[in-house]
This record gives sequence, C-alpha cells and structure tokens, in this order.
Amino acid sequence: MEKVKLFTHTDLDGIGCAVLAKLVLKDADIEYAVPGNIDRKVRWFIEEEQFEHFDRVFITDLSVNEETAQIIQAHCRDKIILLDHHKTALDLNQYPWAKVVVESEVGLECGTHLFKEYLKDVGVYTDQFDDFVENVRRYDTWEWYYRFNDPRSKKIDDLFRIYGRERFMAYLLDTLPHNPVITFSEQDELLLTMKEEQFKRYLHRKNRDLLLYRIGDYTAGVVFAEQHISELGNELAVKHPECDFIALINVATGVSYRTVKDVDLAKIAQSYGGGGHAKASGSRITSSQRKQILDILFEQKEKVEAQDKKPSILQKIQWFTIFQPKQNRTKK
Repeated sequence: MEKVKLFTHTDLDGIGCAVLAKLVLKDADIEYAVPGNIDRKVRWFIEEEQFEHFDRVFITDLSVNEETAQIIQAHCRDKIILLDHHKTALDLNQYPWAKVVVESEVGLECGTHLFKEYLKDVGVYTDQFDDFVENVRRYDTWEWYYRFNDPRSKKIDDLFRIYGRERFMAYLLDTLPHNPVITFSEQDELLLTMKEEQFKRYLHRKNRDLLLYRIGDYTAGVVFAEQHISELGNELAVKHPECDFIALINVATGVSYRTVKDVDLAKIAQSYGGGGHAKASGSRITSSQRKQILDILFEQKEKVEAQDKKPSILQKIQWFTIFQPKQNRTKK
C-alpha cells in the first residue's frame, strides 16, 4: 500500500478527511494546519524534500497561495493532490494537481466529501462511511440548518468540540468500522445538553456586547468571541436583521464572518487577506495588528490625562487595521 501524507484542516471537515485517510489508506501520516500556516508547512515539506518519503501527498479542506502553488508545480506536481471547496481557491484549478469544487450534485461541497469521491474514483473506497461523510458535509455547509432542519450533524460537531481532536479521532476510528452510523450514548446526550445550555448563556452575553460598525459598504455587527463561532455568528445574524453580516473577532487568531443575507463574504474576507465561502469566511489578525491593540490598551498614562475627551477603546476600533483592505495597509 502507498505511503501517504495528509495535510488537513483542524475543524470537523478536516478531521473527516483524517478519519477517511486512517480508515481507508491505513498508513497515513496526518499533519493538521490552518489557513495561516499551511503555506509555510507545505513549503518546508518541499524544500526539505520530505515529499520524497511519500508516494502520495494530499492537501484537503485547505488551499495554498500562488507562490506555494508554483513551488508544488516545479518540484512535486506528480505527488500532490489538493482537494478544496472554498470559493476563494478556485484559481488553483489551473493546476492539474488541484481540484476545487464549491458545489456539486449533492449540494454545497466539503473537503471530506471531495476526498471520499477521490478515494472512490481510484477504487479504494466503498460506501461504508457515507453516513459519516454526509453529516460532515451537512455541518460544514450548514445545510443541516438551512436545507434539512436536522440537528444530528451539529450534534456530531458538538461532540467533537467536547471530546477534543485526539479523543474524537480515536472514538471514530474505533467505532465507525463496526457501526458506521454514529449514535449518541446517554452520557453523550447529557454532555450535549450541557453544551447547549452553555451556548445559550454565551449567546446572551455576546448579544449584549454586539456593536454596529461600518465595513466598506456594509453594516456589520461586530463582537469579540472565542467560542461557538459558527453557531454564534448565525444566531446573531438572525437576531440582528439590521446587520448585513456578523464579524466575530478572536484577537489570538482572526476574524470570522457570518451572514444569512445575500452578501458574498468570500470577497469581503479576501480584501482583508482571508477567504472562504459566500456565507462563512475568515481572515487573519497579524502580529502587527495585535501590537496595535496593545498600544491602545496600555498607552502611557500622561497621554490619557492630556486628552480630556479622548475616545474610548471601543470608539478607537475605527483606527484599528483589522478592517482596512489588505492592499491599503502600510508594509513594514
């Protein structure tokens, strides 16, 4: 059997790809990545000639930038297969080793389903894990909410968040070969109920904290949040029809964008150096931007005293470059 390397995302869709790799390809080496570090990881992998140790290298539920794509094309295009579903990665389809599909006959696509279809095309996958794959797809695209009104997919993601990546992976690898339809034990149901109650309290707090802010031509609801990002963004978007979209800021990682309106968030996120889908996208917060936050929070006392009508920290968010288009930022 081929020796396989897999670079994949850290969310449920990325985990789904890792599960299929372990169940179907057996001896797969898994490395998790996020949009902020996938290019660095892949370039190091190629520059250090690590690809020589593998027969096949997959990149799933993630895309690479043009510079990394050209390095792949020059050095290991016969070994790399990239499978992604984000709208902002469609340009990669110019390369023979990349397949980016946003929507297909099943509906909106996800990395796990694309990976399953690849494995099926090369003759190493049967239909045994189709229920798991479909639930991952429904959650990742939020079709569980908008199309099927079926919370089972969300409960699987909730269980993933409760268990943590390694424990959840171990649970799936042990369970799916014998019971390919995920069921929830009494203990699971109790944990899921507790998590739902926790989310409702979190939603109540964040709803009170939401700020209206003008981003480009749109009115955004801005909130600082580190948990329950997808669910929180969707609920806030429903609660606040005056907002074109919700921007959820996690200073440690980046900005997530969610909407229930006809707004192309992929384009908005792309203008801030990010990307994603029309209804759900994200962009990074850089080290220099975090430094600006520190400068605002901990500026010298004498400067504060010298300005009787100094704007508050929340007012000064307009000076912060998170929402300055990428092309207009000053290069350091």
